[in-house]
Amino acid sequence: MVLRFFARGKTDTLFILHPRRVCVQLPSGVFGVDDIVGFITFRRTVVPFVGQMGQLIGTATPAFVRFAIQMHKMKSTQGFTLIEVMTALVVGLIMLLVGIPAYNALMASNQVTAHVNDFAGAIQLARSEAVKRGGAVTICPQAANGSCSGAWADGWMVFPDRDGAGVRDMNDRAEDPVRVWQVAAGDVTPTFTNMPAYIRFLASGELDTTNAAGGMTFSFEFPHCEGNQVRQFAISTTGQMTVTKTSCTSGS
Repeated sequence: MVLRFFARGKTDTLFILHPRRVCVQLPSGVFGVDDIVGFITFRRTVVPFVGQMGQLIGTATPAFVRFAIQMHKMKSTQGFTLIEVMTALVVGLIMLLVGIPAYNALMASNQVTAHVNDFAGAIQLARSEAVKRGGAVTICPQAANGSCSGAWADGWMVFPDRDGAGVRDMNDRAEDPVRVWQVAAGDVTPTFTNMPAYIRFLASGELDTTNAAGGMTFSFEFPHCEGNQVRQFAISTTGQMTVTKTSCTSGS
């Protein structure tokens, strides 16, 4: 298909050589936008070489020319090859295989840290409350009925121990617990080693040694323990607490 137009009084020819290419033959030399007369204009200057691309504009542009321009624009937008897609999928799969275990380990580590911090916070709170209230305050494993008959792995509570029995009996239920910690379902549950039935602080801030002569030492160990991920708590008779890392005993 051939279309003729005029530039500086000379007839030049626009050839549609291929459905996706528009080529211009310009024997009259270099020309710009101001040189074009007629219904076809060029957006930028075109050098006089056969095959040089020119971008056509204007509402009067013939339909077949607009089609050729549109095809040329479509050519510049290319998709991905099959090899590129497969490569991206393989890389993504490798990242998932490596990332998911690392993510799970990170989440478990965060839960371990949260449990340790919560229990350490409970010990500090019980001691400070005993001093503030001028009476014994106890930490015990919390049960659903509000008693101390639960398991440490399920949660714990701090409460004023009026009679110093180490359990939250009827004498203590006149007051609500100072605070209750519950282990959420699905959380990493630690194994408690050498845990006492309760931990009680006196009004002086000292540890009640009724069931802990010389102080207390107990530890948290979590599933899939590796290295020195065990946390060991030590409470002296003066009520001072330390937390250290020790080696795992059960392994992963």
